[in-house]
Amino acid sequence: MKLVKISVEVHCTDYNPEDDIRYRLYCNGDLLTERKWRWTTNTFIEEEIWVNIHEEQTSTISIEPILLTGQITDFKMTNFNVITDRYKMVDSTAHCITFIVA
Repeated sequence: MKLVKISVEVHCTDYNPEDDIRYRLYCNGDLLTERKWRWTTNTFIEEEIWVNIHEEQTSTISIEPILLTGQITDFKMTNFNVITDRYKMVDSTAHCITFIVA
């Protein structure tokens, strides 16, 4: 296992500012954080996360919106980076990033 710092920008679109909009970030299915979105749709916030990663194995960071009935929104991740000697991007979408730490 290797302790690594991961940074990613989170962006929210198409939501009513009066709604209680939240999102969750996961690493390999484990919940890392749940946050309330308090910013405008033009804002990108940077999440910095420390996680223990198995070296030479595929890892995944994913984002999930937490919505109440009738709420509509979309969260996206951009500018992903693993602060370590080496990592390899395997796949990347707006909602899920897969990588390997060497």
